Amino acid sequence: MPDDNFPLARTVDDPADADARSVDLLHADDLRFVMGDGSGLHGYNVTKIGPDGNCEYTFFEWVAATNPNGDPANTQKWRRAVFSVKPEVWSDLRKLLVEIEFLNFN
Repeated sequence: MPDDNFPLARTVDDPADADARSVDLLHADDLRFVMGDGSGLHGYNVTKIGPDGNCEYTFFEWVAATNPNGDPANTQKWRRAVFSVKPEVWSDLRKLLVEIEFLNFN
């Protein structure tokens, strides 16, 4: 039985008629780009870009702290940056995804 607290422990199949290669990456009005970066050991840094170019970058950093007995210790703090991606940058990313055949799984 999959553990819902650890979503990477299970998968959900797409519908049989789903074919990502049929998506028009250059012109899709509802395109969202999500990319995770990292080993997963401490979680992934995640970049999300919405169709309107709004972007959220969630990442962690190690911050110097002190443990209860007064000794120095590092702690992990999650941060989020929210900003807008310029339309030409969003367009360039779409073009790059097409150029590298991002949705070609062969």
